[in-house]
Amino acid sequence: MGFADGGGVRGLWTLYVLQNLMEAIAEKEEANKNLHSFCPWSWPPELASDLDDVEAQKTLDAGDCDEDKLRALRSDRRYLPCHYFDYICGTSTGALIAIMLGRLRMTIPDCISEYKNMAHIIFGRPRFFIAMRFGMGSRYKYDHKVAEKVYQDVVGRRNERLPGNRMENVRFPMSRGPCATPKDPDSDTTNYEAAQGLDIWQVARAATAAKFYFKPWKYRNMPNAIHLTDGGFGPANNPTELARKEIEGLHGRGSTDVIVSIGTARGTSPDTSKGFFTVAQRTTRQVAYQLTDPEIVHKGLEEKLSETQGSAQSFDYHRLNHPGGLQIELDEWKPRKPRSEKTSGSKTRKSIRDHVNEYLLRREVRKEIEDCAAKLVERRQRRSRTREWERFATVASGQPGEQSKLIHHVDRWRARKFQELQFISIASAIVAAAVIGSFSWNTLSDAYWLTSAFWYSSLILSILAILLAAQQLAVLQLLGRPNRQSRNDGRSAEKADIDRYLPMMLSELPQPYSASDGLDRTEPIRKWKPRWKMIFTWQCPIMFMSYSVLLFMAGLTILVAVVYLSTAVSAGAIFAFCSFWIYHYIDLDHGSGDITEHEAEIAAMPFSHL
Repeated sequence: MGFADGGGVRGLWTLYVLQNLMEAIAEKEEANKNLHSFCPWSWPPELASDLDDVEAQKTLDAGDCDEDKLRALRSDRRYLPCHYFDYICGTSTGALIAIMLGRLRMTIPDCISEYKNMAHIIFGRPRFFIAMRFGMGSRYKYDHKVAEKVYQDVVGRRNERLPGNRMENVRFPMSRGPCATPKDPDSDTTNYEAAQGLDIWQVARAATAAKFYFKPWKYRNMPNAIHLTDGGFGPANNPTELARKEIEGLHGRGSTDVIVSIGTARGTSPDTSKGFFTVAQRTTRQVAYQLTDPEIVHKGLEEKLSETQGSAQSFDYHRLNHPGGLQIELDEWKPRKPRSEKTSGSKTRKSIRDHVNEYLLRREVRKEIEDCAAKLVERRQRRSRTREWERFATVASGQPGEQSKLIHHVDRWRARKFQELQFISIASAIVAAAVIGSFSWNTLSDAYWLTSAFWYSSLILSILAILLAAQQLAVLQLLGRPNRQSRNDGRSAEKADIDRYLPMMLSELPQPYSASDGLDRTEPIRKWKPRWKMIFTWQCPIMFMSYSVLLFMAGLTILVAVVYLSTAVSAGAIFAFCSFWIYHYIDLDHGSGDITEHEAEIAAMPFSHL
């Protein structure tokens, strides 16, 4: 599980630290010759679409070698955080990071780029009049409509098109407590109603509606309209403990294995030196700051870790944070230059980047990151050897691996069939030409009648082979080649290819749902069997061509060697007849059976008296 605290623009600190963690993961993966986190499955090329100038030039210089192209990319681009964390949770802008890394399955460089752009558009344009400070204008500092447009834009560009617009859960085999049934799990029920069908941007809008900064988001589809706001108040500003309880409520106690919590280096006290604050306002801000302190949850988790050490409910816990490190407000963006994305917020971004670099130089921090990376890599590599990994890594639907394998075999079959039909067309045309030319021979008028019969049959079969081959070539050309490349629409393209080729060669066998394979499905496993009628149909051209050649050779043999064949048949019959009767009459037991008395006495005498 991965968790991110809320912190506004300080979320960049979280992303920079996570970027360093992914670089450590990349080093350990490359040591095992895994060039990307999709291994052993192929790397989807669309992930290398938004490259900076340096990466683009390196990729261009790499040429056509796929491995060189991969190595030309930054290491943190080739390894996705969603492949190492089953759950990614966050509060406020931490929730925004969780959506981008988890649901949108973005790489760290892409997430940082989108985060900077969102901060520039949202925090770079505060309202001029704010009621809470001057008593006039809007009550909220930032325009929620601007935030909504930004979220919709990011989701529209980055969202994967999944089959049925859903992500199916994938369960991996586990050895610890697989049959345990939790009783009264230590979790709280926060929603007693059915799950609501919210769009991704709506979830992001509700999760980031910080008080006094954005207008609460009103969900109108409920019976009574509910106003949703940022939940980062109290312990929810660090959602690690709440999420841990939620996950154990879903999967049972002891189901959490590794917890990675990344903070935002929030200051220990609010900066009240800026603006017009009264004593009451300063006191209120100080109390609110203490109530939203994420380190309270961190200390509670450390106590929980010590209590469960060595038990079945123990877990590995890593916290990466520097409390008090950044005295930056959640909406600080200096300088504010709405028309210059490059320079807008450059001072704030530099302060965060410099502090992260200083924080990562600490020996204890490096050790924590290395230990965490080793555990995450070990678990990913262990999972990659299971048959569920493809669906988890690529968000494929259906039986893991079966669709890709079937597409691979269909593509190979189509290529071989194309070559075979082209050969049949040429070979059958040659045989037909040979038969037609043979009819002009003078000796054909005196030939045995079987010669003409065989040659006419050969000509007919050759023509049928040519016509069937042409028809099947046209069918394969119209159907096109199955697309074996990953596309934005997930595995729906593969399913379309399978459904297109199924009637030609395969029949689908409906299989009932089986929970024994450990997968959470709502659809049956798809299996196929050969269609024997279609197999016979596809083999007709090669059969007709083969029979045509045999009949032509048989007719030619009769024409050339009919005398020798007649002699051989007659001689064979005479030989068989004579052999049978000669053997019968030379048999020792064949005779009259009468012997003389003297011959009988000699036969009865002992051998020594002879």
